Amino acid sequence: MPKTAAPVQTAVQNLPALTGVRALAASMVFWHHYLPPVLLVGAFWHSFFREGHAGVSLFFVLSGFLIYYRHSGPDALNRGPLVRYAVHRFARVYPMYFLIVVGMAMLGWAYDPKQQNVGLFLWTLFSQLTFIRGFSDQFKFIGVGQGWTLTTEATFYVLFPFLLWLIRPLGFAITLFTVYAVGLTLWAVGELLCYHDYFRPFQFVLFYTFFGRAWDFFAGMMVAEYVKKRAAVAQKGKPWGAFPLFTLLGLLGIFGCLSAQALMETGTDANPGWTTPSLLVFIGLMPVAVSAFYYGLVTERSWVAWLLKTRVMVALGAASYTFYLIHVGGPFAVINRLVWTFHYIGGFLALQFLAYMLWKCVEEPLREWIVGGWRRTQP
Repeated sequence: MPKTAAPVQTAVQNLPALTGVRALAASMVFWHHYLPPVLLVGAFWHSFFREGHAGVSLFFVLSGFLIYYRHSGPDALNRGPLVRYAVHRFARVYPMYFLIVVGMAMLGWAYDPKQQNVGLFLWTLFSQLTFIRGFSDQFKFIGVGQGWTLTTEATFYVLFPFLLWLIRPLGFAITLFTVYAVGLTLWAVGELLCYHDYFRPFQFVLFYTFFGRAWDFFAGMMVAEYVKKRAAVAQKGKPWGAFPLFTLLGLLGIFGCLSAQALMETGTDANPGWTTPSLLVFIGLMPVAVSAFYYGLVTERSWVAWLLKTRVMVALGAASYTFYLIHVGGPFAVINRLVWTFHYIGGFLALQFLAYMLWKCVEEPLREWIVGGWRRTQP
């Protein structure tokens, strides 16, 4: 990546396109779960939409980018910044997750006789609220099924200070290999114990845990390091500036990876039938393409960046976490009945509206209350 003469912007928070990306990622996951029928879009595009689970990769790479950019300063490992980091992460992620998990559990208890078992009810709640369900292939989808990704995210959040401590003297490559070594060790222990499929089988560890998806986060962190040191942030001015090379390469790369996976996988919608080449594309190449895309959004002017930072996309991006948590299960089933004439399109739009209202009235006020309360305790 060439050096530029323009100064580096001091805060990624001022790049709304990165918020708009969240809406794109959440929408990809939605259409992965609610596939357009083959008769409507054709076999290839049906398979292409099936690969929308890659929206999770967009979230993981973005997490790596933003966390490293905001929390890797010279004093990042001091007590004050570490406490501030922990409070902000907790306030951003946990309150809404807690409410939705508990709410879904109560709905399940009320309407599904199979869930009216005290032991099962308490275990389901405990394993979700502590994130331990995401370490087990047997339990990963219980309750709010899409919440398995929160285990991966939370693992990264907890380990980030240790990763930063290692990255400083050892660099990204050795630290990444260290993470993979830990993952292989946990997989070996999981195979030895065979306890409820914790850290086994290998494909589960590779696809669902931080120790298999570490490259997603590291790719984002490496781009953030480059941006912090040398890259110019050019977000002002008209959206038709210089040729957006990295934005274009990133988009083409993402499209190419999704297309390759759609063509190489041989299973069904419920079980895509991962092949070794498709796994290599998804685990290895997708984070590279996503990172190039984000670098382009941060350093280039383009119509894509302009679109992602419009008020609508920023609003949907801000509400994307809630949208992601509620898009499978009770809320969508209810909304879809109300807009049955429009089927998934109507349900998708109604769910976006519901998510935005929950973000505006619940998620954001709770976050501000927690962060504000912590700030008031500081000297």
